[in-house]
Amino acid sequence: MTTETRIEEMDAKKFARLEDLARQLNSKSDTLNTLILELEDRLNATKIGVSAWLDVEIQREGPYSHDDEQRRMSAYSIGFCRMKNGEWHIATRKDCWSLNSNNEFEEYIYREEPVPLTSAPRAIRADAARYFDRLVDEIFKRAEAYIENIDTANRLMATDGQEDGQSRNHPRTTPLVDHEAVKKLFKTK
Repeated sequence: MTTETRIEEMDAKKFARLEDLARQLNSKSDTLNTLILELEDRLNATKIGVSAWLDVEIQREGPYSHDDEQRRMSAYSIGFCRMKNGEWHIATRKDCWSLNSNNEFEEYIYREEPVPLTSAPRAIRADAARYFDRLVDEIFKRAEAYIENIDTANRLMATDGQEDGQSRNHPRTTPLVDHEAVKKLFKTK
């Protein structure tokens, strides 16, 4: 058997396997897009209106030197936010930061505008998928913190800062938020 024949046989086997992997990956990618859209729909149905970004690094690049010889790193992060068109999406954005001489974070150089995760390259979508549960937890945590902040403001306004707790004559002494409705937001259907 010649070397050329062995290469052709090897290539045929590898490419047959590669074609099979491509079919599987494309099918899984389609499924992933459906999952992203379902999660977005579910979050949007709650009308939560809370932005949240996770402090994770997806598809990290670097360290590398730039034209100005500044050492940099970049990575994508995942979040849920309102886009410029007013729609809420699970999104990704690229962050770039400089490093000091010890390769430690120094400062952010830029942060790109978020894009819907469904529009991101497959590698970013696939890596981001493992953080979906954490993202929902972060939205929940922020919503609870906002409720507490609003409750604090309501208490301050209701008492007008009086230590005896006596309410002043103010037109709005009822809470601004229906707490029970907010707690139900993330319960399963």
